[in-house]
Amino acid sequence: MHLSGVNRVMIRLMYGTGMRIMECVRLRILDLDFDYRHIAIREGKGKKDRVVPMPETLIDDLQKQIRFVTQLHEKDMEAGFGSVFLPDALARKFPTAEKSCAGNTCFPPAVLLRILAPVFGGVIMSTRQLSGSG
Repeated sequence: MHLSGVNRVMIRLMYGTGMRIMECVRLRILDLDFDYRHIAIREGKGKKDRVVPMPETLIDDLQKQIRFVTQLHEKDMEAGFGSVFLPDALARKFPTAEKSCAGNTCFPPAVLLRILAPVFGGVIMSTRQLSGSG
């Protein structure tokens, strides 16, 4: 396989779990259960939730990705940002998760933009460009 970094983790995760692209993109840290080795997929096809086994070969890569996202979250919180959007049910179940790192997606949007831009011939703009400050 000629992929590396986040691209490799995402592709292996989708292949190893049967996860669809948007399910992978929306995957949150709190959906990963390393103790029971399973992944909760929320609002998948047909707006249904399901649980899939976590591939043993991806545990180290997923933990590394979580450490990266956690560091990014801490920097954002120091800068006065860091709040995350949670679907209604999760927001009710976890009222403090909005500011918690656990509510963050495993693959932050800025990382995804960098991955997807070459796929679409650079058509995708960064969030800074979209807001007019870039």
